[in-house]
Amino acid sequence: LDTVPVEVVVCGKAVQALRSGESLASHIAEQAPDRVQVLACGMSIENLGVERDALSPVVDIVPNGLAHALKRKTAGYLSVDL
Repeated sequence: LDTVPVEVVVCGKAVQALRSGESLASHIAEQAPDRVQVLACGMSIENLGVERDALSPVVDIVPNGLAHALKRKTAGYLSVDL
């Protein structure tokens, strides 16, 4: 599994931990920077009033995290829901 790409999709209040200066996003991305992508749910960011500019630079935004995860499952991706 060392070469399998991984997407970590963060939704809900957990998106607040993806701000610059917080360790969550950077810590996740540091584990395998060439294959791990941290994605934040755009709807959660908007609903919680998190400024997009305040997010860690390693975080990408998808419009809807749940819809993104469901599309990935449909495409054959495996998932772990926490």
